[in-house]
Amino acid sequence: MQQLTMVGGDGLEWHDVAAPRLEGPGEALVRPLAVARCDIDINYATGLLPTPRSFAIGHECIGEIRELGGGVAGFHVGQRVIAPFQISCGRCRRCQRGHTGSCEGVPFLSAYGMPISEREWGGALSDVIRVPFAAAMLGGAIRVAPASWLGAAVAGGASRRTRHGGRGYG
Repeated sequence: MQQLTMVGGDGLEWHDVAAPRLEGPGEALVRPLAVARCDIDINYATGLLPTPRSFAIGHECIGEIRELGGGVAGFHVGQRVIAPFQISCGRCRRCQRGHTGSCEGVPFLSAYGMPISEREWGGALSDVIRVPFAAAMLGGAIRVAPASWLGAAVAGGASRRTRHGGRGYG
């Protein structure tokens, strides 16, 4: 599968990598359809921030469920869902309090598209991502009429900062 990878201070490259597989019950495989980026990505891509290692890029996304592991109720293959960037179990004390970024069930700062956790979770700018705690992490995506995209694109483009002869960052 294809994955957009931040390669040291050299920018971004598409890499062929092994596709993720379900590793146990309660998981899902999701095909990202629309992906958000973090402002810090610009600093990594332009070399302003050194990267500790190469890593997959892409944070939260709206995607389509491709496969579900056992025990994932309330979702179905083909359903559009929202996957957050933080990996969280939904069961620990911190998750129950809404502090999913400090989940006790995974290494500290576990997230898609970030090189700061001790474990690589992949990134949403990939053909498929593995969602380890699907019932806790996935949310139902709302349907948005294509005409509304135009307003969002105009609003986003009007405020976009540019560099290098007017090319946008986003």
